Amino acid sequence: MTHRGPHFGLVPLASALVSVAVAAAGPLAPARPSAVVIPPSRTIRELGAAGGGASCSLPPGQQIKAVKAFTEMMPVFRHPRCLNCHGGVDPYADDKIGRHRGGQMVKSFPINNAQCQECHDGLVGWMVPPQEDLLFVNKSTEKLCLQMKHHEKTGEEFVGHIFNDHDATNVQFIAAGFKGDRALGDGLKDYDLVAEPPPGDQAALTEKARQWVKLLDGHWKDAPDCGCVMPEITLQVQHRSAINPNHTTYRAGNVGFSGDAKFEVTLTAVHDAAGRIWYQGTRSFVRTLQPYFAAQGCQGTASEAEEWLWSAEVDTASLKMKLQWSFTTSEETGKAVCITRGHRSEMALEPSLFGGQSLGPMVMPLDSGATKEVTVIEENKTAQEWLTVKVVAVP
Repeated sequence: MTHRGPHFGLVPLASALVSVAVAAAGPLAPARPSAVVIPPSRTIRELGAAGGGASCSLPPGQQIKAVKAFTEMMPVFRHPRCLNCHGGVDPYADDKIGRHRGGQMVKSFPINNAQCQECHDGLVGWMVPPQEDLLFVNKSTEKLCLQMKHHEKTGEEFVGHIFNDHDATNVQFIAAGFKGDRALGDGLKDYDLVAEPPPGDQAALTEKARQWVKLLDGHWKDAPDCGCVMPEITLQVQHRSAINPNHTTYRAGNVGFSGDAKFEVTLTAVHDAAGRIWYQGTRSFVRTLQPYFAAQGCQGTASEAEEWLWSAEVDTASLKMKLQWSFTTSEETGKAVCITRGHRSEMALEPSLFGGQSLGPMVMPLDSGATKEVTVIEENKTAQEWLTVKVVAVP
């Protein structure tokens, strides 16, 4: 198996066409560059049941911005002062299981909140959420986002909830959460606890909520995954590689190859440890190759199996993307028949195309529709490669 690539290119997340023509050193054994960089698999997030933004009408760059904006609220949603109330503590379970420092409470219907008030007297009406769709525990960021969109009818209602905790009884749970004292008041000392507020304050969280809703641009109910799940990207690729296309530098008996391929590959979003957003995808196929010979009277057929690996790094601040790709080959088969002075001979061929040399980073804005072309020509001109990539975001 032979490894090809990588190439580095930056492409927009809109219908844009990037044409690349490359001539790489040859003739038949180009250097093997390093493999394309892919984030570790352990960093891949679960994207949730509603995948890919397939019915979200926001432009893909806008979708990415919205998803990023929601993640800005996660340090608060994941903080114990929020998480514990939203399913992290069960006061009706055994205290060792439910993690309730005040012991096991009596569960009744309707729920008797008076027993909660005995300790949590810093907020009248203290209680835990009674509905399943208000629980935060064991939820990925994407699923939590989908849950919040499902619970609130409009983006304005979501912002209103963060701003004023629009509970029917107007109990300010969020404000109490930012105090960090569990509404225990002086009872903190009874349990040897200290106030531990979430990062920031309620006003900052409200502003982040407004920014997220603003990026959704009225598409709150367009699709559940709008603003929650990264859009997928489909690449339409045309690739041609040729060894010695001018037939000028081969001694008798040497063989060159050329081959065209046209395929699509879908990239899905993953997240690395540094918080950068990556896309990656693979595509496998068998390519038919055309052999050509320095000697007269020879004909042949050949093919190779290829697996392409694509990776894209998105800069969420500037909404620009850097695309990288490489491919490996296997099952390289071929046969040639030569007739010289009436004599017929056969030989096996071991064809192999190549992925050329690095083109260097190509930075392009997302959703711009811009194109960029790069051409690299080596002095010997014995091997050439052309790559055209059309980037189409799944709407």
